[in-house]
Amino acid sequence: MAAYIHQQLAEEIGLANDILSGWNKESQDYQSTRRELLNTAMKDTVNPFKIRLNGVLRENPPVVLLYQLSNVLDFYGRRFMELVGSESDLTISFFECKRETMQAFFASLEKQSEGLKRTPPIPPSDLTPPHEVHENVNKLTEIISIFDSSLVPIKERETEFTVILSAILDPIEQACLSSATKLGKMEQSVYMINCLSTVQSTLEKYDFVTSRLKTLNETIQIYITQVIDLEVSSILKDCGLSQMLSLLKFHESQASKVSLSGKPGMSSSSIGQCTRAFEAYLLDLGTLSMPLVEHILVHGHRSEARRGILSRVASAYAALFEAVNNPMNGYENPESLFRYKPDQVRTILLADL
Repeated sequence: MAAYIHQQLAEEIGLANDILSGWNKESQDYQSTRRELLNTAMKDTVNPFKIRLNGVLRENPPVVLLYQLSNVLDFYGRRFMELVGSESDLTISFFECKRETMQAFFASLEKQSEGLKRTPPIPPSDLTPPHEVHENVNKLTEIISIFDSSLVPIKERETEFTVILSAILDPIEQACLSSATKLGKMEQSVYMINCLSTVQSTLEKYDFVTSRLKTLNETIQIYITQVIDLEVSSILKDCGLSQMLSLLKFHESQASKVSLSGKPGMSSSSIGQCTRAFEAYLLDLGTLSMPLVEHILVHGHRSEARRGILSRVASAYAALFEAVNNPMNGYENPESLFRYKPDQVRTILLADL
C-alpha cells in the first residue's frame, strides 16, 4: 500500500506543478499552496494506511518482520520528505507510523529479554554457544542487514542503531553471564569467549557498530587474559614451579642477609628436583594439550590464549634460571641444575605455534 501511495503522490505532484506552473517556485506562497494542494489530494490515503498498519501490529508479528516494516516506513517517510517536505501530513504520518512500529519492535524484544532472564540457557558440555545465543544472533544478523540497506545517512547510522543494538545484545550477554555461573572459572571464561565471539563475527562486517564492537573486543580480551592466568597457574603448580617462584618473589621483596640458596625450599637439591619435574612435564606433550583452551572456537582467540600461556610458562622458567645463576644468590655449579637454557625452553614450548 505504501508503494501505491508513493505512486499516487508522484501523479499528484505532476498535477500540482501544472496548476502552479506560472508561480515563482522560490516564493513562500508557492511552497505553502503546493503543500496544501498535495495534503488535500493525499489526505484520504493516510487513515486507511494507518488502519491497515494497526491491524498488522495487533497480530504481533515476529520481531524481524516488525523491524523490516519499520524500515519500509522509514524509507517512504524519507522519500515523501524529499518530495513534499517535512511538514506535509503524509511525511508526518509515515514517521508516526514508524514510531508506533518501533514501539512494538522494542516491546517484542523486551518480552524475549524477560524470557531469557527467567530461563537462562544451559551451557553445552563442549562450551559452545547455546541454541538461544545462535537464535538471537541470527535475528541480529537479519536486523543489521535490513538497517544496512536503509536510507539513514552514514553520519547518523551509528547513533540511530546503538539503541537497537543494545536492546538486542544486552539481554544476550546477560543471559550468557547468568548461565556461566554454573561452570568452573576456566570453563566460564572459555564459554563467554565463544558466546561473545559469535556476536563479534557479525558486528565485524559493519562500520556503524564500531563503539559496541570495541567494547565487545575488550571484554573478550579480558576473558582471554583470565584463561591465560588460570591455565598458567595450573601448569606452574602441576610442574612444581609455582612454589619456587613464590619463594623467589618473597625473597626479592625482603632485605634479607641470607642468600636465596639458604632459604627453606630453595636449596640446590630442591631446585634440582623442581627443574627435573619441569623438564619431564615439558617433554610430556599430553600435559600441554590444554583441553579447555582447545574448546575456544575462534582460531585467533585460541592461538592467542595458547601463545600467552606458553610464553608465561617460559618466562617463569627463565626467572628461576636467572635467579639461580646469579652469583649473589649463592648457588654452586648452578649450570648443573638446569638441562635447558631459557631460550631452548621457549623454543620447545612455542615450536608449534
